[in-house]
Amino acid sequence: MAGEFINPLQQFLDSKAQGFCILDGGLATECERFVKLDNKLWSAALLLSEQGKEIIEDAHLRYYRAGADVGISASYQASIKGIMDVAHCDEEEALDVIKSSARILNSARAKAWSEIQRSGNRENRLRPLVCASIGCFGAALADGSEYKPEYKDRTSVADLIEWHRPRMECLASLLSEGVVDCFACETIPCIIEVEALLRLIASISTSSLRIPFWIAVTMRDGEHLRSGETFRLCLETILKLASELTISNQIIAIGVNCTNPVYVEAA
Repeated sequence: MAGEFINPLQQFLDSKAQGFCILDGGLATECERFVKLDNKLWSAALLLSEQGKEIIEDAHLRYYRAGADVGISASYQASIKGIMDVAHCDEEEALDVIKSSARILNSARAKAWSEIQRSGNRENRLRPLVCASIGCFGAALADGSEYKPEYKDRTSVADLIEWHRPRMECLASLLSEGVVDCFACETIPCIIEVEALLRLIASISTSSLRIPFWIAVTMRDGEHLRSGETFRLCLETILKLASELTISNQIIAIGVNCTNPVYVEAA
């Protein structure tokens, strides 16, 4: 693929004034200070009402104001079927709801950055990023399957690619508009889904549209994913397959999330 690809996180890591990158906190946890989230869409349910959108944007804004370098959208548990079932809408309308998660986050980033510039307190602060969240298939089941991914034994890489494709493509369309800067493939519990996401990203990426993304898996202990597969095998799979698919330079980070902190250092 032609052209130089720049890791959007690198500006924070290389900055003499910073040298680190701060992610926002738990979006749903912050939103639950104001509203109960007992819906199968979790925080994405707030995207279905104007009041809910305001709650989400305010939460994003508070994180940016507090110093977050990266905000993550409310699309983690936003599946096409889930939105259609809850909102009684068609697929095109469901995709618009998913896009709205990134647009709301981008609006919060714009407001926060404007405040920072006006305050004269811009020194040592870089313009924050907008990151689109891609949750695992298990999250959309809304039954805790991201922590007990039994679905890995009854689905295929091809099935998972096609399940993830509509959400990934609609959010990727916002990259060229400058609405989204990168993607977070997060709380991935099994290697089969890691492979599916890598192959999907490779199939969407072109010379003019390359998706910067990180992969964060969820661990049951210091050595194993929730599926029981080793983190070492997962890492080897990511590096090998990304190289074969020529998307290695699009991986901006590899890590863990939704994991007991005592296991993070071991992983």
